Amino acid sequence: MVRPTKDRPMGPLNPKKFQIAWYHLYFLLAAFNLLTVGAGLILNYHLSNSILESGAVSANWLERLGRYTEIGAAASLVNARSNGVLDSRNVSAEREGLRQALTAYHERMAVARQTVMSLDESTKRELTDHFDNVDGKLEVMVAEALHIFKFLERGEPSLAAERMTAKGRMYAELLEALGSLQAGGRTFMHTQITQQMEYAGRLRQMESALAGAVVLMIGGITCYGQRMARAMRAEAAEQMAKTAKHNELSTRLGEAMLHADAANRAKSDFLANMSHEIRTPMNGIIGMTELALDTELTAQQHEYLATVRDCAYSLLELLNDILDLSKIESGKLEIEATTFDLIAVIEGALDVVSHKASEKHLELICGIDPATPRFVCGDPLRLRQVLLNLLGNAVKFTEQGEVVVGTEVETIQEDQVALRFFVSDTGIGIPSDRITAVFESFTQADGATTRKYGGTGLGLAICKRIVKLMGGTISVQSELDKGSTFAFRVTLPLARTVED
Repeated sequence: MVRPTKDRPMGPLNPKKFQIAWYHLYFLLAAFNLLTVGAGLILNYHLSNSILESGAVSANWLERLGRYTEIGAAASLVNARSNGVLDSRNVSAEREGLRQALTAYHERMAVARQTVMSLDESTKRELTDHFDNVDGKLEVMVAEALHIFKFLERGEPSLAAERMTAKGRMYAELLEALGSLQAGGRTFMHTQITQQMEYAGRLRQMESALAGAVVLMIGGITCYGQRMARAMRAEAAEQMAKTAKHNELSTRLGEAMLHADAANRAKSDFLANMSHEIRTPMNGIIGMTELALDTELTAQQHEYLATVRDCAYSLLELLNDILDLSKIESGKLEIEATTFDLIAVIEGALDVVSHKASEKHLELICGIDPATPRFVCGDPLRLRQVLLNLLGNAVKFTEQGEVVVGTEVETIQEDQVALRFFVSDTGIGIPSDRITAVFESFTQADGATTRKYGGTGLGLAICKRIVKLMGGTISVQSELDKGSTFAFRVTLPLARTVED
């Protein structure tokens, strides 16, 4: 308030003077506001980048840890390739399997090594040392496996068994090295995430200070900063939760893989040993029964011995089916590639079932496409096994009429041919609601079929898996009480030369 004096009487206020003062004050406030808004935007920009970088760091490390898990799985396959050689004694197959497993391991290791190239030198050097340690342990274990193969090739199984024990210890050391690699990766991941969180914390402090300075001018900035802070904390908490969950899953996965490998090996060894032990006396029973049938017997004695022989053959067939199914499930059934006479394989399968077909007065028909090449490359034993199974089922489930086996050439090229094999009959057929189930293990059309005709329901399941291993497909068309047609398609390389 302007007070009057003798020298300066009381008069009106000067509006221009106050307008100029408020103009400058408004300009200063506006400039300060722009500066604070700019500073707030810069802080928000760095805060957002910090959140994105934190997520990117977590994603990259999760990918790296996944690569390390893949290395462990590949190393487990390398170890598994030589474990069954003492029972199978198939050194060449195990050696080839070991070579393939090593190739897969080195591919995964190369990818894992590539993922650390973008890290700082210290981290990259330490992880590289872990990789070199894992490679060294694996090389020692592989060298021990090669010694086992050499001992078996020289006919020294006892020394091979001793080496197998040593290889088990080396595999344990390899697992320990893989665990160190996983632990090192998790440590570096936690370090980088912690650094990102500390940096984000400093940004939050600066933002809070700036928000406190401008709270009287722009209250919304404070609210915005708080929302960003809550979002950042939620993101960090979520990332930490994901990391903890991934670590737990990785640990459980590793333990489950070890238990699964051990269980699978134990099952395969048990089935192989038991099947071999049972088949040996079964062959003796069958042989002696055949000899007894060739002697002078009464009609009743001949009937009893024939029943014993038929039951023994059925049990032997069941043992072979179980062993084949076990090999397929454990991945040990391999498809060979050799030149063979395709027509002879088909005719040989017909000769096997011709006796049973003649007993039932069934007509066997062979309809081979004239364009079918005679000599191809593949696995004649497995092809014959599939044909025998389909022909055996056709004869078993057909009481009158005919059974037809044949081929159709779908496409033929210079080096390969696509063939369709089919077996059709005029038997009992399959109900429409059971067609999709006939290729499942231990499954037949219905319970009445099992009681009347017998069987285990393994034959078609094995056929399906063998055809799949040959790169083909199998299907069935059937009509109840009118018959069925089973067909499978495979592509076989043409034989350039005929093997004598």
